[in-house]
Amino acid sequence: MQMVQQLPVHLRAEAAECMSFEATSRIRDPIYGCAGIITQLQHQIIQAEREVAKIQAKITFYNAQVHVDPAWLTQSHYAQKQECTLQTSISNPSFGESRGGEFDDGPF
Repeated sequence: MQMVQQLPVHLRAEAAECMSFEATSRIRDPIYGCAGIITQLQHQIIQAEREVAKIQAKITFYNAQVHVDPAWLTQSHYAQKQECTLQTSISNPSFGESRGGEFDDGPF
């Protein structure tokens, strides 16, 4: 009580409340008291921060997937395929004709 009386009046109630909390914590955990609670809460904060980071990474990945327009990919792929076929048929006029042998796909 003498320590509390040495404090400014506006801090005394908070100091008494802290001392009461520490005393109650010491009863529950005689070794660590409220320090054990603080450590436990710090571990929970670290775990929550890791979880938030994982979720943010998943959201970023998802957003990257959503922003890629599948129609654009399909059109782009089709245009590239058409361009490749056109270039091949220009450079090799017999392209596309059945030649038999190893390049013949057969009925499939």
